[in-house]
Amino acid sequence: MKFFERTKFFSNMLLLNRRNTIVMFLGLGISLAMISEGLIFIYSFQYGAFVEFNKEIPPEQFTVKISGVDVSVNKEMFFPFYNRLIDNAIKKTNLNTSILRSEWVGRRDTMLYVDSKNNPGNGILITDCSMFSLPADYFSAFEEILYNGSLPYRSDEFLVVTSRNMVESSNLTNLGVFPVFVPLLFAESPYDSVEVGIPNAGAYVNITGVVLSEDFLSYNGQLRNEMKSLKEYFGTYNFLITRQSNIMNYVNQLVYPNANPNHMSFFCRIAFDVDRIDAFNIKAEIAKLNQLGQEISREFQKEGYDVQIYIPLIETLLDFREEFIIFQLVGLLFTTPIIGMALSLTNYSSNLMKKRQKRQISSMIQRGSSRKEVLTVLIVQVIEFTVIAMLLCILIGYPFASLMLKSNGFLNFSGVSIFPAINMIIFYIIIGTAMIFSIALNTKRVWNLANIDTQEAYGIKREKPPFWQRTYVDIVLIILGIALWLVVKYHLNSSTNVAFAYGFGTTAPICLILGSILLITRLYPLFINKLAKIGWNREKLGILGLSAKRSLRRKTSVIRTLILVYITFTLLISSMSTISSYRQFDKEQAYYKTGADILIRNVKVTNDNVKNRVLEVEGVEAGTYIRYTSQLYSFGSVLYSYIFLGVNPDEFAEIGFFEKHYIETKDKNAFFSVLKEENVT
Repeated sequence: MKFFERTKFFSNMLLLNRRNTIVMFLGLGISLAMISEGLIFIYSFQYGAFVEFNKEIPPEQFTVKISGVDVSVNKEMFFPFYNRLIDNAIKKTNLNTSILRSEWVGRRDTMLYVDSKNNPGNGILITDCSMFSLPADYFSAFEEILYNGSLPYRSDEFLVVTSRNMVESSNLTNLGVFPVFVPLLFAESPYDSVEVGIPNAGAYVNITGVVLSEDFLSYNGQLRNEMKSLKEYFGTYNFLITRQSNIMNYVNQLVYPNANPNHMSFFCRIAFDVDRIDAFNIKAEIAKLNQLGQEISREFQKEGYDVQIYIPLIETLLDFREEFIIFQLVGLLFTTPIIGMALSLTNYSSNLMKKRQKRQISSMIQRGSSRKEVLTVLIVQVIEFTVIAMLLCILIGYPFASLMLKSNGFLNFSGVSIFPAINMIIFYIIIGTAMIFSIALNTKRVWNLANIDTQEAYGIKREKPPFWQRTYVDIVLIILGIALWLVVKYHLNSSTNVAFAYGFGTTAPICLILGSILLITRLYPLFINKLAKIGWNREKLGILGLSAKRSLRRKTSVIRTLILVYITFTLLISSMSTISSYRQFDKEQAYYKTGADILIRNVKVTNDNVKNRVLEVEGVEAGTYIRYTSQLYSFGSVLYSYIFLGVNPDEFAEIGFFEKHYIETKDKNAFFSVLKEENVT
């Protein structure tokens, strides 16, 4: 044939087999769509999942501290010099794009002395009122919540943040000059600083403005994340703030040696763009943080500084990784039935028209077509339905992934929409999967069809049992699933790696599900055969017996359909149950971390009236009285606080939520029952 005639012939043959082509590309397309939907769903959480896990941006991420710095000379050089060292370390680790801001804050422990408004002359020493120097942009945020006065500008001006009760009961509303003292070394009482006086243990500062600590805690302006971080770093709701160099002027006025004059501390807060954290590569993210810490330490050691580096973000990332591993394993639990369903659907659709296609190919060969031409037609047909299937998988998979991302319950799509992630990795995986599926499912079929003869096309072939039936794969999977489940059951009570147990815990139900499906499929023909004999021998059940006999004659097709139906329903049921289980896991974690109890103080415990009224409230499961007392003990400059709780062991075991490895027993009642003995705590 000429080229044009051959092309026309191939086109006519493809159109002749369009029913086969449509059935096959629909099967492969839906299979790829289910796989692409899972990939799009998982990859949509690659960035941003960390913030979703924490429900907020971690306020304290990376901190560098320097203590006991002498600032008596070159006061203006400290902040620029420290900033330059931090910038050098960031550049060496190539984290410029990952860091939102790095800022230095100066600190000196101080105590503000104010006068009582109700009893003039009786001073109040606010002992936890430290002094901080902040970057300039923070003052715009404090200006938004200014209660009285104005922002500090000159070298001796400060802004005070304290509670409304303190402001209303003191002379702070008058503003002006106030004495500020520092704690003395080896002092027995904070008031020793007041007795030493000014300038030995303090200096006068000009307070120009007041901010209520209640407004500071509830700030929700443009710098809300930065202000939230200050709450964590300051550790108190009473403090003085000023411009960066002003705090150095204050400490240089101190005279008394025990007041540690001319010395203060600094800390640097580094905030990262947590939306850029790669949830699939937490190990690399942690390595970057450790590398940055090492570079910062080297930079400061070269200049003769000893720094302390704290990276709380690493602990948060480790907690997130454990949670995200569970999320991925749950995704695997979803994906495994999907892949099984996809393989069954693709194989089922490709075999659906197998008999008809055999006869068409045999007819082509009888009419003079060469095997090379037949092979070419079949290969072009495979390429055609593979390409169309890939297009179909995007059209189906992307909207389905979007629906899943909006879902916040079974058949509920009222959640906040997350833009589904589409990247080249997903495209490469889809293309690779399509090619693998096509080659795996069609290579042998295309070769056999190209070499088919008339007897094979129109004859009846006795098929062998499937490979999994001959090799007892179903029995092996069930035994393996039970073994893995037993390992998990006893492993979780030990101290081995948790991720190892999670891996087994996810694999066990997959093996049991697939093994059970195959076992039921193996037993189905035996059951139908028994049913056919019963129906055939009884007059009233003749139709039942005839139907059973017909199913036995089409045993192979029925088995394929059964596997497809089993996997489909397994997928639906696991989708509903796994989401509920995962949500219950999150609920228990929230119970442990935040507490799920209601605490009512100042209750008389001589009778159960209050407790019984609380237990009558709908939703309250258990309650108990708790008596407590506290003891303070000082050792030098360190103050220890002890709290003693008196509980009812039986009731306390009901309301308490405990991690199993803390009490080392599954019976909480037995654990707390020892408190009933005399002199046992």
